[in-house]
Amino acid sequence: MLRRTCARLRATRWPVGGWEALPIAPTHGRPSTFLKLIDLARRLAEPSKHGGDASDAFTVGVPSLPRYAFSPPRPALTRRVERVEVPTAVAVFPAVLTQPPRSWAGRTYNITRYASMPRGGHFAAHEESGQSGLLAD
Repeated sequence: MLRRTCARLRATRWPVGGWEALPIAPTHGRPSTFLKLIDLARRLAEPSKHGGDASDAFTVGVPSLPRYAFSPPRPALTRRVERVEVPTAVAVFPAVLTQPPRSWAGRTYNITRYASMPRGGHFAAHEESGQSGLLAD
């Protein structure tokens, strides 16, 4: 697969001429930063310095993705909650995508009221699109 990709990249007509090596742009996600890709970029740009063949070199551009630079790791859960005894009410709306079964919620929470609502929820105005209301304006 790598040979096929390299052949396809070599056959591509690039809008900017003069590249001696194939362009590549490794990107990071969360939680990470472009700084973690610098060593990889050096290895891709100069493989001969790292035991590789110089003909396998790439022109490397490492972007810093907006809102992800220097992002901290997500916090880990410190402990698992076995049971919450505070009386809890649950209202289930018809268009909500994530509706866990009542038995799942009952394992962790002291459910004193569980109601299935006929309409409403997070996108209530969208659900009422055929009637007069917010969307009719």
